Amino acid sequence: MNDNFLSYELTMDVYGDLAKRIKKAILPVGAQEAHGLHLPLNTDSIIAYHLAEAASKKTGALLIPLLPYGHVRGLKNFHGSISLSENTLKQIIVEISKSLQKDGIEKLYVINGNIPNIQSIDWASEELGPDFKIFNLTFPGIEDICEKTCVSKQWHKGMFHAEEIETSLILYLRPELVKMEKATPNYPQKPRDFGYRFIPWEEFSKLGIIGDPSVANAEKGKIIFEYLLAKIVEIINNT
Repeated sequence: MNDNFLSYELTMDVYGDLAKRIKKAILPVGAQEAHGLHLPLNTDSIIAYHLAEAASKKTGALLIPLLPYGHVRGLKNFHGSISLSENTLKQIIVEISKSLQKDGIEKLYVINGNIPNIQSIDWASEELGPDFKIFNLTFPGIEDICEKTCVSKQWHKGMFHAEEIETSLILYLRPELVKMEKATPNYPQKPRDFGYRFIPWEEFSKLGIIGDPSVANAEKGKIIFEYLLAKIVEIINNT
């Protein structure tokens, strides 16, 4: 395990030796996206970076700089959201991967904090093929741990945003950024064709929240974070 896991703080010779020896790197990918009135725009990036940093320390895989922009879909028209197209995000990941590959890295573990980034990560993996493996680590095991930890109901199965899960994680990781006095439950009525066509979120959720952030706390965030981290470390160590 390397003492300095931050690849960008190393000199080129030290980095080159480590890359050839370790052959594994971690890329945190987040987004700048509206998260209601109580969470910061970079919520997804905060979660992704802290998971990546902790995973790098535990596995010895090199940590490369956070990619703070992602593909914002339903919330792209909200104040503060900045979106890359899926193709642009895919190409950025491909070009980062090629730069890593030239130095001897063979496997890239993308720790992703934004669900709409998933397709771009998978497209990058498909384009690069078997000689350079990209692993898409997007909240692995989140449903299992939330069944045990969360008390609020999900607005829609498989979807969470600025509610109990994310609010608890940010209360654990960066509590000074959370405005709990503005954490308001929001269970808007679903459009009848929801899930069958793209619907901008402003058509059904002016707050940019789906679920109940008011029941979040740092203790839950710690449990969720440590569970996700254990899953990520297990994947990195065993692949």
